[in-house]
Amino acid sequence: MEAKSFFMAMGIGAAAGTVMGMMMPRNRQLQQIGKQAAHAAAEKATDAIDTMERKMS
Repeated sequence: MEAKSFFMAMGIGAAAGTVMGMMMPRNRQLQQIGKQAAHAAAEKATDAIDTMERKMS
């Protein structure tokens, strides 16, 4: 359970940081890259959580 909380916190932190970064630049290309990075980070965090849950059960 602790690992799940850790990975969720990491994913939320990464997403929040990306959102803040996207608010600063007005360049659409940078915003799109930021959105793609946030989506990829969220997917990786979800995959890591699922893997940990499978190994723990």
